[in-house]
Amino acid sequence: MIYIRWFLFSTLFFTLLNVLSVSHIFGQKSNSFSSEKEAVSGEYEAKFDELLSRYEMYGFSGTVSVVKNDQIVINKGYGLADLQNKKANTVNTLFDVGSITKTFTAAAILQLERRGKLKTDDLVSKYLGEFPPDKSSITIHQLLTHTAGLELDAADVSSTPTDSRAEFLQKVKNTPLVSIPGGKYNYSNVGYALLANIIEKVSGQTWQAYLRKNLLKPAKLKRTILYGENSNNFSPALGYIGSTEEDLKLEESLRQEREDSYSWRKYLLGSVGVITTTGDLYKWWQALHSRKILSEDARRKMFTIQTGTQGFGWNIGMTEKEITRIYRGGLRGSFQSLIAYYPKENALLIFALNKNVGEGAPLWTSVGWANLEKIILGKDYVLPPKITRFPPEKLTSFTGEYEIPSGEKFIVRAENNSLIIGASGQSAVNLLAYSQNAPPKFQSEANEAGKRIVELLEKNDSAKMKVADYLAEKNLAALQAKWKEWTNKIGELKSVETLGTSPGARDFVRTFLKLEGAKDSVVVRLLWDWNNKKLLAWGDDIPLPAITKFSPESETAFVNFDFNKSQTIRIKFQQSAGGEIQGLVFPLNNQKGEIIARKIK
Repeated sequence: MIYIRWFLFSTLFFTLLNVLSVSHIFGQKSNSFSSEKEAVSGEYEAKFDELLSRYEMYGFSGTVSVVKNDQIVINKGYGLADLQNKKANTVNTLFDVGSITKTFTAAAILQLERRGKLKTDDLVSKYLGEFPPDKSSITIHQLLTHTAGLELDAADVSSTPTDSRAEFLQKVKNTPLVSIPGGKYNYSNVGYALLANIIEKVSGQTWQAYLRKNLLKPAKLKRTILYGENSNNFSPALGYIGSTEEDLKLEESLRQEREDSYSWRKYLLGSVGVITTTGDLYKWWQALHSRKILSEDARRKMFTIQTGTQGFGWNIGMTEKEITRIYRGGLRGSFQSLIAYYPKENALLIFALNKNVGEGAPLWTSVGWANLEKIILGKDYVLPPKITRFPPEKLTSFTGEYEIPSGEKFIVRAENNSLIIGASGQSAVNLLAYSQNAPPKFQSEANEAGKRIVELLEKNDSAKMKVADYLAEKNLAALQAKWKEWTNKIGELKSVETLGTSPGARDFVRTFLKLEGAKDSVVVRLLWDWNNKKLLAWGDDIPLPAITKFSPESETAFVNFDFNKSQTIRIKFQQSAGGEIQGLVFPLNNQKGEIIARKIK
């Protein structure tokens, strides 16, 4: 799940809700929103489409809907639902919406409370049997607000997809808590699976059957299916996942190992389980603010901060005086989604995506939400440069090796519609990795430390390695085993070339060295926490430092756009009169001047 938590605390919220009715804060009139038609109109509306169309050039894939003052601003699909068959995302495309499912599970619980079937203050043991003493005080309220102290996922309670519902429940009971019930916030998908279990116990129906009859049908969600239901009439989007656009892989379809299990692969029913369109998500939002699903008291309860920033199934952001945002995000493997409402602007943002790209936080969710929200709030945002497409043969003409005056090199290769450029040598690395700011002063020290580690590994000098204190003693054996693997591949070590130190994740840096052997060569990577001068990890899976992707902007100009920093690097190639590529022009740090790399191969 994607857990975007903006921890804004306020003791004034409950006072505010006593003054303002829920219908006043969230009032949504019924309009002619249609999940069957794409819509973009007006100058304000065009800003969204322009931004999303630019994102689409870089790989953005999904459907986006924005409603402001009860009018459709944009309702449109981008990218592909099926890469292999070139099937486009449209407003009719269904997406797995991950943790947005929790809003459905929470609504079902509140609905059952209204019908007198349970109380949110009830002990969970009233419905799911006796719990051990440490868990005996857990309430439904605590499950709804992630304050029961339960573990996060099925694997954390040692549950597998082959467990029955009863076996899963027993494992939850047997697993130690991470905090005392009611003590503090610990996001828990396990807790929402228990809520699904309670819904089934109280209603006498499966979670799917109850939601279908009591939520989906009255809300008229005609393009929504639940896990286990037939999807043949809808063709949901396929999901793709990878660290970059170049290594995307089709995600395996979800399945249930046994019919009476709560697990779909590693995901738990109740915490996930809804597959729908952005249009139906809008209808769901409207239904929650009518009397179709919840009474006004139940609705007030759902959208009131119960603890921290948690309502029932929703996150609520506040300043000291007002609600700024009500939202629920979803992440289920390759799929991401969001419903976010901005009361002051009376604007609703909904998106559903079928690509999970990036190392760490999914790129398109974090970037897309941040900048779409800026448009809603009237703030400045950065538009990525336009890029174009080249035929493969044209792109190949730019590939090869380019040498800067110091003798260091850039290596350029073509991949899909981009050039992938890596560096060999610290000055070349800095042109790629630190084009917008000065490189760190410790680079030469890190490079020397890398060579020193290789020297000690070659001599098998464990004593001096311990004295150097670059890594914990318990990790030394693992590094020595990796060294043996490298030398078995390359044979007798002949030379070591320092390729340079470049940025890694967070504040870490990576030093690259090329080991040339009698039989072969290998580029090794050492990941440093240089603030503490500690070696964290090593590998041989990245061929060059500072590898950067550049997309074609014009006939000889290429751009790299850093979505997280909103920064652009532009490079251009020099051509002869006959059109032959002769050189590569790089901007110097902070765009002050340029340097020419001559094509040598």
